[in-house]
Amino acid sequence: MPKTKVLICATAPLDSGGTRSHVQFDEIRKILKDRGFDVLDLVTTFEKLNHDLSLYKPSIVHFIGHASKKGFYLENKEGRKTLITTKQLIELFKKYSESIQCVFLNACNSDVLAEKTASYVDCAIGIENKVDVNIAINLAKLFYEYLVSENNKLEYKSAFNHILNCMSQDSKALPKFFDKKNIKQSSQQESSPYLQIELFLKNKGGETYTFKAWFYDEDIYTQDNITLNKIPELLDKTLDQIDSNLESNAEPLTIEFFLSQDLLNQDIEYYCLPNDHIPIGRDYKIIIRSWERLRKHKSAFRRCRLCWNKKELPKNFIFPDQNLNIIFDLIIDDGMPILIWFRKKYSEKILQELEEYILKHEIGQLPEAIYKIRAHFWKKSKKQHIGHLSLLWEDMSRVPPDVMNKFDNESYQESQAHSIQNRREL
Repeated sequence: MPKTKVLICATAPLDSGGTRSHVQFDEIRKILKDRGFDVLDLVTTFEKLNHDLSLYKPSIVHFIGHASKKGFYLENKEGRKTLITTKQLIELFKKYSESIQCVFLNACNSDVLAEKTASYVDCAIGIENKVDVNIAINLAKLFYEYLVSENNKLEYKSAFNHILNCMSQDSKALPKFFDKKNIKQSSQQESSPYLQIELFLKNKGGETYTFKAWFYDEDIYTQDNITLNKIPELLDKTLDQIDSNLESNAEPLTIEFFLSQDLLNQDIEYYCLPNDHIPIGRDYKIIIRSWERLRKHKSAFRRCRLCWNKKELPKNFIFPDQNLNIIFDLIIDDGMPILIWFRKKYSEKILQELEEYILKHEIGQLPEAIYKIRAHFWKKSKKQHIGHLSLLWEDMSRVPPDVMNKFDNESYQESQAHSIQNRREL
């Protein structure tokens, strides 16, 4: 009977905190030795990972190290940490999906990566929240001891359940199991898919803009030196690229526009695609976001993230069309994540009815509520619809991948600097 190959990717970059990866590696190798498993040489770089997956075609890939919501930290040639993005890892797992059965991401905050990985391999295990080094070592021991006790039957879900049964209830680390079958079922029921578009002046004082689009984490379209009248055409081209991904989805697409401040009051929701007379706000959930806060003002980004994480509606977040430029200045600097405003004057009665309708909804329901009210008024009267109702909605868990990587790296560096300073004081 051929041995089950296990590839362990264990990293301890010179500029990262210790994970005692060598201890975990030795424990796994000791458990699996002469028990029908072949533990391959240690992998520390992305290039070596790609090489060994191609050469040995392992059934189990085990990661030890540091993770984030946007990827996994490995080493570069100099032994320093480098972030391998979720997209890079997923492409790798997808490439070798015929041989990989299980991916165990034994690292802090690796559950998001594990869930995405399970779309292409039989199953994946990740950790929600932080995990203590010694607990991580124990999780690995429990998992592989169970596999050995079952005479190499490779019952990964049972081995995972064994971990849960043996874990202390006080542990903050929460291992999570994902399998391909359940991921496929849940993805069919997934809520609205989303497209993110940045639109900003390339040069201050210029008249042309840069248009960049992402579908989920994938960079799909970029064009420089465009004028505003070209936006519908570029949006149409972008939608053409993702059309095949939307065929089986029953939920409308959410389009998030990151606009520079000079464009925040543009009637984006009222734009029509080429050869169409129906505004995009009728067919899609249109959300406005601040480009300056995303790209230029780090402190404003962090204030907004803190406000967003509280999951509370601000006391005042609905404004008629008055002094909007002043309001935009205030909310961007202050970190206010939600704003609704009207670009057209309505009667007091209509404003009151709209406000009452909006306030009936939970914070997470606002994009859907705004979308429905636009669609309702369009069907009721094509001339007097509420296409002039705008929603600024800063979901801080959803930003373009390069922004998240940047802030993950900064946060990581800050935490490591703080850790080093503490050790010096001790």
